[in-house]
Amino acid sequence: MYACSPKWAGNWITVDQLEKYLPQLAKVIKPSPYGRQYMSLNHGLHFSGGEPFLNFKLLLKAVEIADTLDVPSTFVETNCFWCKNDEFTRQRLQVLKENGLKWIGS
Repeated sequence: MYACSPKWAGNWITVDQLEKYLPQLAKVIKPSPYGRQYMSLNHGLHFSGGEPFLNFKLLLKAVEIADTLDVPSTFVETNCFWCKNDEFTRQRLQVLKENGLKWIGS
């Protein structure tokens, strides 16, 4: 996705690019050897950046598109800067889970 800090204004992938490239990737992404719902090194689709949570709307859209395409083993990597309080954190993670995200790592 890409943006390494809140001060960095550019270089985010666009929704148009997601809609163009994720269907192509969906054809070749291999699920984790432990199953489609699990993550493992070099398997599945890894959303990272910089920090993907700097643009939550875009992250959510990427997760939604990947889920629609049945992309296996989706996960996001975060440094957790955005975890301001428990309620806010749970809400964001729940929305991502409901829209198809399988794993999160930090």
